[in-house]
Amino acid sequence: MSEFDKALAAFQAEMPVIEKSKTALITTDKATQRYKYADLADVMRVAQPLLTKHGFVHTGKIRSVDGRMILDVALVHVESGEREVSEFPLILPERWRPQILGSLLTYGRRYCICVMTGIVAETDDDAAAAEAEAAGNRGTAQRDAPTRRRASTGGTGRTSTQRERARPDEEPPLPGEPEPSSSAQHGRLAAHFGEIGVTERDERLRLCSALVGRPLESAKDLSMAEASRLIDLTGQAKNQPEPRAFLLDQVPDKPPDEGERDG
Repeated sequence: MSEFDKALAAFQAEMPVIEKSKTALITTDKATQRYKYADLADVMRVAQPLLTKHGFVHTGKIRSVDGRMILDVALVHVESGEREVSEFPLILPERWRPQILGSLLTYGRRYCICVMTGIVAETDDDAAAAEAEAAGNRGTAQRDAPTRRRASTGGTGRTSTQRERARPDEEPPLPGEPEPSSSAQHGRLAAHFGEIGVTERDERLRLCSALVGRPLESAKDLSMAEASRLIDLTGQAKNQPEPRAFLLDQVPDKPPDEGERDG
């Protein structure tokens, strides 16, 4: 057995099960489900002292392959120089903000570290999500799986191996991401629009897009906070002599982006 594996076995013998302290809501076509999960801070609060005790450090870097960004997370056994590297593809939407990349990096680090060390949380939400997938629910999370490869340094001469951890189609939102809106919110919002005479779907989407400041393809694109704000505004609009005009007055001022200015 290699020094890396001996140290990892000792680490796993002392590593407790992580308590899941965070809660997320996942909205599917059929229902809104509640999940508990442990974020990166939860994991490292417990794991970092034990990793240090057994001679491990972990590092991360981003590289580009064929125009796609990949996060490499390495777990290094300092004394032997052996390491494991886990790869996590960073799939970004066409229009993204730095906060989205930051959330993906945090999410990827957590998954990779857990895969490489065998860290588990107190309940298996992956199994619950797999059951939801089998029932025909539509997933909302990134579907690419982190991969794990074994690399050796310091002249160990070990042959590289690679394993994959399958990811469920449904998982809690990325750390730092807003919770998605619920079907109950969608129903209330549609009811409010009906009461003020906005019955056409396209018009509802145009108004909602203007009010939240970004294009929407459906109400499911709204976060929970955005949906709550829209429900509040449409509720106020019902008491106004000109409900549509009232809603348009609430549209936030937004300077045009570079493409709009150039066009």
